[in-house]
Amino acid sequence: MSDINLTRNFQKFGKSIHILAILMILSFPFPFLIIGILVLMGKLLKNIKNIDLILNNKNLLEFYTKYKYSAVLRVIGLLFTAGSITAFIFALRNPLFFNPWYILIILICSIMILFAGSVSEAKAWEELRRFFEENANLFPREVSNDSIDGCSKLRKGSLIYHLWFLVIPILIGYGFQVKGFFKLSKLKDLMMF
Repeated sequence: MSDINLTRNFQKFGKSIHILAILMILSFPFPFLIIGILVLMGKLLKNIKNIDLILNNKNLLEFYTKYKYSAVLRVIGLLFTAGSITAFIFALRNPLFFNPWYILIILICSIMILFAGSVSEAKAWEELRRFFEENANLFPREVSNDSIDGCSKLRKGSLIYHLWFLVIPILIGYGFQVKGFFKLSKLKDLMMF
């Protein structure tokens, strides 16, 4: 990679991904770290936007757009899910105030919003994988291969992770995502020329 600015931006992206992978592992026993993950995701999107400004690549723009859309859908879905579960529990105790069936419908809609977010995230990782495949010549072979593999694992993980209500798939999806983030983090080791 000859452009120092481009290399630096990919290194920043790789370092942020590496920190994100570590936070993912730590967030399992410490869920409050999810806030740090969300902040870091914003930084990652900024890195991708900076790289896209240099390369003007449609796959990077699609990744940026779909991942941002996915993040918004997931936040909305999680807020609705948390609110509807809380309201449902309250409605079971005080059925005069809330109709539990309406709340159940809202819960089902929120799960559908979460699913749409997962599908959008999977499509985003697919776009990033395509970028690395089409531009493999910009990177050392090992970094390119690991980035392609990492994006594939992140895509699978985001789809499997959505089946959180089945418990076992959440662990499998979580594992795919952590592995994918560590593979993609190899970008931090790019050399400046």
